[in-house]
Amino acid sequence: MENSDWVSLLQIKNDFQELAISKHQYIYHILSLVLEIIIAEKQHKTVSQQAINELTDYFFSLDYWTNLDIGLMGSVVSYFTTEAIVLFTDTILENTPDKLKNNLDRIKIDTILNLVSVLISRKEKSASKQLLTLLFAKQFPSYFAFQKLYLLELKAIYQSIWEDPKQGRSLHDDVIHSVSLLLSKAEAQEWDAYFIELTEH
Repeated sequence: MENSDWVSLLQIKNDFQELAISKHQYIYHILSLVLEIIIAEKQHKTVSQQAINELTDYFFSLDYWTNLDIGLMGSVVSYFTTEAIVLFTDTILENTPDKLKNNLDRIKIDTILNLVSVLISRKEKSASKQLLTLLFAKQFPSYFAFQKLYLLELKAIYQSIWEDPKQGRSLHDDVIHSVSLLLSKAEAQEWDAYFIELTEH
């Protein structure tokens, strides 16, 4: 991003904080915190622990998760503890039907898949296995093809790390072939690089 883009993003963050004060709406403060973390991450700066703590407290306080909440959490998920990720995921899954059907479900599943990816990258075997099992119990319609492929790829990574590397590699090759056909060769190359990064290091 160019310098002018960062200035604009910082202004938006500050605008949200001002709205939080003037409108007495806490959600604007949360939006400001999420932007603060994203900006720090992209500029390779240290992320504020206070911001992470405030967001963790906010998500733990939710009785009902809106799509905005789920999307916001997905933007900063890598900064949460494993215990928090598992609890957040359990809560979201409780409000996700077994038979997936609409964009609301898609947002939830996309976020949970990202959460599982974080757990696998941290080598959290038990938590990863638990969430993969719950996800495979869901019924994915044909128009959830991307999500189904992503789930299969996470299974392939899990198998390669903890179960049967040969079986994991075989599943990965099948997924990559499908990604190349359904999405793009560039996307397939990104997935392949991520697989190698997690399974060979």
